[in-house]
Amino acid sequence: NGGTLRLGTGGSLAAASALIMTGTSIFDLYGNSQSIASLTGATGNTILNSKGSTASTVTVVGGTTTYAGVIADNAGTGGSVALALSGGSLTLSGANTYTGTTTINGGTLHISNNTGLGSNSGGAVTVNSGATLDLVSVTVGAKAVVLNGGTLADATSSLAGDISFTSASTINTATGDTLTLSGILSGSYGFTKTGAGTLVLTNSANAYTGSTTVSAGTLSLTGTGSIATSSSL
Repeated sequence: NGGTLRLGTGGSLAAASALIMTGTSIFDLYGNSQSIASLTGATGNTILNSKGSTASTVTVVGGTTTYAGVIADNAGTGGSVALALSGGSLTLSGANTYTGTTTINGGTLHISNNTGLGSNSGGAVTVNSGATLDLVSVTVGAKAVVLNGGTLADATSSLAGDISFTSASTINTATGDTLTLSGILSGSYGFTKTGAGTLVLTNSANAYTGSTTVSAGTLSLTGTGSIATSSSL
């Protein structure tokens, strides 16, 4: 509750402990990686890595929480931060700037800020089997996404980043919602469109080779948008 908590070299919190950040607090990984039971924080809090030339990862194991603070690298030091989610439901509502990867191994990561996934020029977001990336009324820039058997869901959002299918995956749009994808869809697999909402593809260079299955809702091709010519429908 205020001030800075810094992990020393080789230091850690108990992995079974929930991290709750209040006031205006800083959690400094200082080159370490840390697993926590859950993550909760208000606006004004920051998770960062102040140790130069190191890469730290925060792994959130579970819980149903919201973190409204910022996850950031530490400007000028070269230290970077990555994020992983193993289960539960985590909402990121802050304007994050971290450049490391985002890996969703389980549970659902809800993004309610346009830059909730960190710097667009940073590492890709990987959604593994059984996990969900949920875009909640946001406009996400050119952030690369890897769908490795997981689900991309939305509440009327757009994503300009390229998407690579490394395993058959799902794109879900709920009733009344529209998800617009303007990046290039590629990879050796395809996707299944689920949910009663609308999925809009606007890129003419889509090149994935797997099948495209529409099991519910609408798949719309807008402008020069296309299904990959190598894909079966």
